[in-house]
Amino acid sequence: MTYTTAWSLRSNFSKNAVVVFGTRPSVTNVTLTPSFYGPLLGPQTIAFDLSTYQSQTATVTISFVNQGSVSTLRTLTLTNQAPGHVVTTWDGRANNGVWVAPGAYTAIVTASDSLGNSTAGQILTTIVY
Repeated sequence: MTYTTAWSLRSNFSKNAVVVFGTRPSVTNVTLTPSFYGPLLGPQTIAFDLSTYQSQTATVTISFVNQGSVSTLRTLTLTNQAPGHVVTTWDGRANNGVWVAPGAYTAIVTASDSLGNSTAGQILTTIVY
């Protein structure tokens, strides 16, 4: 007597499902110019390279975190940002419009795509008065 076993694989996808494979956004070459900030020097320029899957846009947030208090004092948001070399500025002010306290800060650049994938790059800066 011979026994035959049949296996079937069933997924939870509907018949018209689309499965997308790709990569999360990428943030590279983050720079701040000048490397330290003071009100008399003018704004800092933040530059970075953004790449996304099939040239989709991304939402980019730039957070400035005080190293002493470990608190985020300013968040800049760039919506529908196209991939490429991105340049923006920071005026040294917190979200409430007041200049941030002197000290060391981390600028964290985070890019998120429409699928919820995200990645970040960061750089240190110093605030002096």
